[in-house]
Amino acid sequence: MFCFGTWKTWDLSNWVKHHQAELGIDWRPHAETLTYMSIAFALLFLIVAIGLGGLIANPSMLQP
Repeated sequence: MFCFGTWKTWDLSNWVKHHQAELGIDWRPHAETLTYMSIAFALLFLIVAIGLGGLIANPSMLQP
């Protein structure tokens, strides 16, 4: 899930940049931040994956 989310966000970033070039649009703020968003999503997915792995390894962490 971590890799898939990162790949799709990066793919969206490239798609937006490609269509901007075709349309002759020089600047759109959200397209420039998509690369940073893909890094943020990658880190988020990594943290969730590590947390779920920890819960699978030690389910007693869920008990108060």
